[in-house]
Amino acid sequence: SDEKHPVVTSEQYCAGLIFVSGFGLTLDVEMYQKKTSNLMAVQNVLLYSKTDANTRRKYFHYDNTTRGIDFFLKKYFGPLQLWISYTLSESTDK
Repeated sequence: SDEKHPVVTSEQYCAGLIFVSGFGLTLDVEMYQKKTSNLMAVQNVLLYSKTDANTRRKYFHYDNTTRGIDFFLKKYFGPLQLWISYTLSESTDK
């Protein structure tokens, strides 16, 4: 970390609820969002000329936002359990 490459920081928020029925059924829903700042990617570019080849390195600074929702369903069948889960999410770089 220096003046050109700041420290990566993030903020994360989440909320959820659980519903338990009397029929051995449990539903868990969770939502989340995470904002990450000061990320950096490096790209090496190979430049060719008629007499020489050079490598140039490019740095890209960007921020990321990730948000989503998770669904989890559990059903008891006596001593057995059936679990099903699904995640819907999105990640955006700027």
